[in-house]
Amino acid sequence: MQNNRIYKKNVKLKGIISAVCAVILVCIMIMVGIFFWFQKYIVYTADGLYLDVPWLEETSESQKGEK
Repeated sequence: MQNNRIYKKNVKLKGIISAVCAVILVCIMIMVGIFFWFQKYIVYTADGLYLDVPWLEETSESQKGEK
């Protein structure tokens, strides 16, 4: 009877570990996807590198009038 309790604990632990591994794997896949998607926006300069994302640029009122 005591062996049955130990087995159930192991099954529960394996389920928790599997769920945690699945969440970590999904997070890694999302991060890799974001990395490859943002590669086209990486700009290298003498000062270092930065992201030049068009939709995050702040435009002033004078720039809007010029376009």
